[in-house]
Amino acid sequence: MAVETCEYELVPYRGFTLINGIHDPDDVDQIQDLEIRDSDVFVVTYPKSGTIWMQQILLLLEAKGDLAAISRLNTLSSSFNADLIPLD
Repeated sequence: MAVETCEYELVPYRGFTLINGIHDPDDVDQIQDLEIRDSDVFVVTYPKSGTIWMQQILLLLEAKGDLAAISRLNTLSSSFNADLIPLD
């Protein structure tokens, strides 16, 4: 079985390594200007390890288990996936 490798052009920008054509430098600017509140929750997971599942669990906790309340929410529009790689 052949293993397929992908070549991506990595572009350094403000201390992050971005994948050219996938990440937008404007996203980094928005993150750096983001005002973080005490009530904010960050979901940080490894790729393909249940990120959406974790988001659903957090929504259920916030809604006190009310499935009807979270079914009205569009979780894709309420989350931000940065996928940025910090430079060492």
